[in-house]
Amino acid sequence: MIIKSESNEKYKYLNKLKKKKYRKKFNSFIVESIKIVEQIPKDFECEFVFVNEDMKDYETNFKKIVFSNKLFDKLSLLENPEGVSACLKIKNQKEISSDKILLLDHIQDPGNLGTIIRSAEAFSFKDIILLNSCVDIYNEKTIRASMGSIFRLNFIEFEINDLKKLLDKNY
Repeated sequence: MIIKSESNEKYKYLNKLKKKKYRKKFNSFIVESIKIVEQIPKDFECEFVFVNEDMKDYETNFKKIVFSNKLFDKLSLLENPEGVSACLKIKNQKEISSDKILLLDHIQDPGNLGTIIRSAEAFSFKDIILLNSCVDIYNEKTIRASMGSIFRLNFIEFEINDLKKLLDKNY
């Protein structure tokens, strides 16, 4: 079945996930592109993969939903979408797991944050602390720029007071 109506509940849900407040509310986010969808690790809960009509034969182990090309294009932020995306659950934050921690503050550009995340993985960082003033890590541009690194690192969102407590505890 191909979903063709903007009144469809799945369409409305995905459309809301374009905004940070709804990503937080539903604890979910969207990833776009075949390459990123195929990198989804087993420890991430994939609600479903969604594709356009042209990609209806795309094979996946996840539940799959097919949208008309027109609706899919409205959901995508890409100028020329590939036709494959996924809706994932945001993982719970874990404790800091290493001595090598990257602390980011006031990063406002999502593309820059994604590039920093990708570089952090290349330099063997496991944990990244984001002070609240940073752009949302689940912003589509951040995810795309991270090239899948977002799946392999631990992100901890802190307020400045949380950081002070961490430093007092460890030093």
